[in-house]
Amino acid sequence: MLSGFVLTYNYYDSQLLDYFKKRIARIYPAYLCCGIISFPFLFTDNLTSGQIISCLVLYLVCMQAWIYQSFSLWNFGGTWSVSVEMFFYSLFPYILKIINKDNLIFITLFAYGFSAVLVPISLIIGGPTVGSVYYATPIFRLPEFIVGICAAMYFINGKRINNITFYISVTMFFYATTLSDVNMDTNYLIIPTLALIICYLGNLEITKNILTSCLIYLGDISYSFYLMQLPLLMYLDRNPDTFLRTHGIASWILVFLLNLAMAMLCWHFIEKNSILRSLFLRKEARA
Repeated sequence: MLSGFVLTYNYYDSQLLDYFKKRIARIYPAYLCCGIISFPFLFTDNLTSGQIISCLVLYLVCMQAWIYQSFSLWNFGGTWSVSVEMFFYSLFPYILKIINKDNLIFITLFAYGFSAVLVPISLIIGGPTVGSVYYATPIFRLPEFIVGICAAMYFINGKRINNITFYISVTMFFYATTLSDVNMDTNYLIIPTLALIICYLGNLEITKNILTSCLIYLGDISYSFYLMQLPLLMYLDRNPDTFLRTHGIASWILVFLLNLAMAMLCWHFIEKNSILRSLFLRKEARA
């Protein structure tokens, strides 16, 4: 939902020239860096050569989220989200063209309703199934993305959330998380409350100081932080006796600092690397 909101806020009423290239240039270098760092772990899980090659192919084309059985393989338990985002990025320009002021309410309600009933109906018809089917499969996440787009359109058109609505939304959001152990089974509450929270936070005025500057920086490196945790967690999972797991809070602090350092390096030298970005943004020469 957040990605739908942010993309719409940034690209609404603007030219989408080279949009997809820019998104690839934004996320793929760090994603590829994560794959390179975690590559050795492909050979620690007794995978066949066919499985290893399949994992690499799925990773390179960002298709791992479409095969839920792969969720437990390699780094797919984390990089599925990038795969889902790539699917959304490819659809975004077309969805944005479809939604307008005349059908905004209808599409918002339709996407919300679809998201609210999809998992419960699936459980009624098919019974319990692998959680990753709902949690990581792009089609189950698409309605949330569309709600995020619609929320951004309301925000851009001047709709604002007051303090009381925000506090009620936060309360209901946390209440909804206690209602079920099934992923996305409470979307009927999660989706609207989260949309309201995002719209409220989007209107906050931030005073520039040391604290907010640090928070903004952490936001800048958050994508790298997310990716760099994956090889670190894979190492911890395969080495239960390492110092990083056996010394309680000290281990947690050290793991966090390592993750933070890796994220900072990735952001400065990979994400912000103009040479790497230019490889994806290079324009074709005209004949």
